[in-house]
Order: sequence, then C-alpha cells, then structure tokens
Amino acid sequence: MARQGKERAAAKRKRSQPEPPQRPRPPWYPFPAAELLILAGIVAVAVGVATGPPKHSAAELAAGGAAAVIGTLEVTAREHFGGYRSHSVLLALVPTALFHGAVVLVVDAFTSFPREANLALLVADVLIFSLLWRFLQSRFQLARRQGGR
Repeated sequence: MARQGKERAAAKRKRSQPEPPQRPRPPWYPFPAAELLILAGIVAVAVGVATGPPKHSAAELAAGGAAAVIGTLEVTAREHFGGYRSHSVLLALVPTALFHGAVVLVVDAFTSFPREANLALLVADVLIFSLLWRFLQSRFQLARRQGGR
C-alpha cells in the first residue's frame, strides 16, 4: 500500500514538472552539417600539425580552425536563440575578439601600436562584451519563455 502511494506521488511530481526544452533541429535535419564541419576542421588542423614544422601549411591550419569555429558557432547560436541552452559568453566573446583583432591589425598597419592604447582597447573590449552579453542573455530568456522558436 505504501509503495502505491510513493508511485502516485512520483507520478504526480513528474506531471507537474515542465518538459525540458528539446534541442532545436537545423533546417537541413537529418544531415549533420555542423558536426561534419567541426570534424573536418579538426582533421584539417591535425593534418596541418602532423606534417611537421618545416612543411606544415598555414592554410590548412587556418581553414581547419575556421571550419571548426563556424560549425561550433552554428550549433551554439541555434541552441541559444532556440531557448535550449545559454551560450551568451561564447557568442559575445567572438565579436569582441574579432573587433580587438581588427583594431590591432588596422592600427599596426599604419603605425606602431602604442602601449597606452592597450588599456583603452581593453576598456572597449569589456564594454562591447558586456553589452553583447546582456543582449544575448535577454534574447535567451525571451526564447526560453516562448518555448523556443
């Protein structure tokens, strides 16, 4: 008798808990394009590293790294904006790093990068990252409340 009561209580708790959100499917489902892109990137980087220092190709390393990053960003953006899992830090860090790299390359192309500019660039990085993180957090919360897209 006590066992039936425990089973009923467990079933009631299970019914009262909301269903966990499902991982959003890509438009090209069931073809695993992002996963294959990540795998191809890893293989290209491994081949670039395995050929050794005198002959390793910077193009293979760059293409492999870019493929892995693009595949990873696709999965994280789909999960984040679908309300499945928050990836605010990663999604805010990528544009911040691209901004930082672009500023350093542009300034370095025309002049030597002054040491004092590093502090100003760091402040800009923190500002950009924090604004993007807040925006992405709010978008995730909105997607979570709406039950995904």
